[in-house]
Amino acid sequence: MYSSEHGQTAHDELNLIEPGANYGWPLIEGDETKVKPGDESKLGPGPLRTPILHSGRETWAPSGIAFLTKGPWKGSLLMANLRGTQVLRVVLAEDGRSVKTVTPLFKGELGRIRAVAEGPDGSVYLLTNNRDGRGEPRPGDDRIVRLTPAF
Repeated sequence: MYSSEHGQTAHDELNLIEPGANYGWPLIEGDETKVKPGDESKLGPGPLRTPILHSGRETWAPSGIAFLTKGPWKGSLLMANLRGTQVLRVVLAEDGRSVKTVTPLFKGELGRIRAVAEGPDGSVYLLTNNRDGRGEPRPGDDRIVRLTPAF
């Protein structure tokens, strides 16, 4: 299982979720491994885990994610980005514990992407979110965009 997470000062994350693990939020961001002196008791139980991917000083504002099970992107994780105005295609290592490649898709083309989902036929659906007061509305927003894979 994977989760996307908003950082507080950028450092948005993609985490591999493990039972009992501690992902440090809100005290630790990105690949940090130590809390500020005096905050140790606020961290909580469980072994500390760093994300398998983070945005560094860039802000993605990740939203929905989907793990694809069909089509040419089978095995990829797609992560919708609101502020990043893109979808990130994340190709995982064979064991799923690290990232091989990250490819931005539709950067700046559709505006804020709120959600991504895979349909039963392998189509990928994107939901734009530009009329919520934070985006730049375009004619036809907000909308659902269907991507049809070539099998």
